Amino acid sequence: MTNGLLTRSGRPAAPPPEEGERVKVYICAPPEDSRLFVSLLPPGNPHKVEVVSFGDDASILEQDIGQLGVSVVVLSPLVRNYSDRLVARLARWPELLVVVGLVPPTGDWARQVTAAGAVDVLRTPVTEQTVDMLVSSVPVWLQKAAKLRMEPGWIAGVPPDVAQAVQAMGYRQGIWPFWGPKGGVGKTTL
Repeated sequence: MTNGLLTRSGRPAAPPPEEGERVKVYICAPPEDSRLFVSLLPPGNPHKVEVVSFGDDASILEQDIGQLGVSVVVLSPLVRNYSDRLVARLARWPELLVVVGLVPPTGDWARQVTAAGAVDVLRTPVTEQTVDMLVSSVPVWLQKAAKLRMEPGWIAGVPPDVAQAVQAMGYRQGIWPFWGPKGGVGKTTL
């Protein structure tokens, strides 16, 4: 039985975690914001929501998500290499993934992060109530993400390895001389 979701390889994707299954969370935030999440949600905790990794640099986030099988990413716009385009790519991740912003209480960060594709935001400073809100909201966020992916207009993003290869090569323009029956020597291609 499939749920209509496909992985990057075209195989049926795993459905949202069922009741009792553990949900893997990646925290990408400054160390002072990550500490409480990590200490209250270690692997094997009774909440069934566990932090499997954390960091303060978004440049390796996509690689880590793919390797760890993460379902939820808590992402702060205050980390190194953060961009709205990163949030947009994660929101279109080929496998079920929820992006949640971790934003300061001042400024326009909440609007910016949700406009980029985050499903919700948590506020800093991180307290036990913030962690409780994360734990209680995870099932709702996963159901929302699964429902969104079932809609006919949803299109998965380009897999990260393909995007990196295209970005590394860039766009190249070349002119190759060849003869054509209608004349002209040079043809421009991209």
